[in-house]
Amino acid sequence: MISLDEHAAELLELGRRSPGPSLEALGIAAARIQVDTSLPLLALESEPVAKVVDLRVPAVASVPAFRVRLYWPRLPARGDALPAVVFFHGGGWALCGIDSHDSLCRYLANRSGSVFMSVEYRLAPEHRFPACVEDCLRALEWLAGGAVEGIAVERIAVAGDSAGGNLAAVVAQLAAGRVPLRHQLLMYPVLDSSRRWPAYERYGRGYFLDVLTMDWFASLYQRTRDDRFDPRFSPWLGQRLHEVAGATLLVAGFDINCDAALAYVERLRADGVTVSALLYPSLPHGFASMAGYIPAARTALDDGARALQAALTSPGRANLDRMQR
Repeated sequence: MISLDEHAAELLELGRRSPGPSLEALGIAAARIQVDTSLPLLALESEPVAKVVDLRVPAVASVPAFRVRLYWPRLPARGDALPAVVFFHGGGWALCGIDSHDSLCRYLANRSGSVFMSVEYRLAPEHRFPACVEDCLRALEWLAGGAVEGIAVERIAVAGDSAGGNLAAVVAQLAAGRVPLRHQLLMYPVLDSSRRWPAYERYGRGYFLDVLTMDWFASLYQRTRDDRFDPRFSPWLGQRLHEVAGATLLVAGFDINCDAALAYVERLRADGVTVSALLYPSLPHGFASMAGYIPAARTALDDGARALQAALTSPGRANLDRMQR
């Protein structure tokens, strides 16, 4: 029987010794303060990159202007123009932001040799579904349209952790046939809120992301419960998966979302999409935000960075060919 990573178990034990209210009991304002305060204690150390630039994506139609932060890698891949990854942070569609995931983006940019663009999308409950989907798709299309000098627009990927992995999967589906996306890196993504998978019973209490907390996040994000059956909310329900970019999923074993993630891999594979599932059976949900404390989480992030580097530096044209047909 596989046990929870010893460092993750230490964190859980510390929490049991000093229990506090759950995020849903705190309410959204206090939950944001708690998460913003606690994440830096477990996050990776901030490492230098070649350049960091904050920009604003201009407003268009129903999408207001919003901020993005770009990280140029310290040791970029060869070539004048660099590949890029559009990154969507986790936090249940309601918490976190560019600053909370700053050290993670620096780490992945340096190891993938790609420019990382972190997106400050609108948060729930102030802005409910599909506001953040619209922002994230807008960010990808803006970058792919040549808005930033020095980006190889034919070599762009999307990535995200948890709810950010949900958004990356949704954007990859929406971008099919519109943007020549090279890859999607989905880290313990939330792929289906329309039903409860068996993993909800195994890991639904006491493993960092409880069922009640996940339901609270979804309730903050949705307009009505019917939204959970929209593929833009639950990308597992998407129908035209054969058109999406190749994918790598980093799947945490101790996670209520692991069953849906592995099933999504099989759906992509059955539809002819090049996909890799990297399973870390001893790691919990949210491990990327704990990588400063959990060494095995850094190993998983290194695997994800290598997958991005391979996809973005290869001469493959599969998605371009799909668009031309």
